[in-house]
Amino acid sequence: LCGQARTHPSPEGLMNTPAPRISTGVPLLDSLLHGGLPRGSVSVVSGPPGSGKTILAQQLSFANARPDAKVLSFNTLSEPTAKTLRYLQSFAFFDAGQLEDSIAFVDLGSILRSDGLAEASSLMMRHRKAVQPSIVIVDSFQFSDVFRTLELNPSEKQRFVSYLYDVVAQKVPVEQLLESRRHLNHSANLKVEVATRMQFDTTSSSHSS
Repeated sequence: LCGQARTHPSPEGLMNTPAPRISTGVPLLDSLLHGGLPRGSVSVVSGPPGSGKTILAQQLSFANARPDAKVLSFNTLSEPTAKTLRYLQSFAFFDAGQLEDSIAFVDLGSILRSDGLAEASSLMMRHRKAVQPSIVIVDSFQFSDVFRTLELNPSEKQRFVSYLYDVVAQKVPVEQLLESRRHLNHSANLKVEVATRMQFDTTSSSHSS
């Protein structure tokens, strides 16, 4: 065999190699996150309304978007994307020029309300294939844990996060998720039918008065 010998890093060297990071656009936050968010990961930003989730997501978008590394942003809010863009214009990080060739916004709010999650998911996959983005943002989704299942069961929380990652990474089709959900709902509504039967005893006991 001819060619230059290739050396492979030791396991210790791999562990010491810092993982690639994506800047959030906020220098102080990047320093806390050791350079930003891990590249190739699914990061969930949670918080109450008005806490700045949308601003942070868009600041990350404008800090990283380039013609050869596009950002695809899905808006599921009730407000149209045009209103969101007018609001973002008041921030220093906003650059209208990036909207032409680096950042694509897709409004899913009306589709979710009229056609449901399955159609919205199909539209997301089509845009992802057409744009070929380096970063995908979904703003936002809501999850309710009424019975505190994830809080009381750490293993279930890990399973939920893993499944969420598989859905976003397209390892698990959303249609399969919806079908299993419909099956569970249908099973929960099943009832056993028992025929009504009544019998009257017309005889009297010798002990009755």
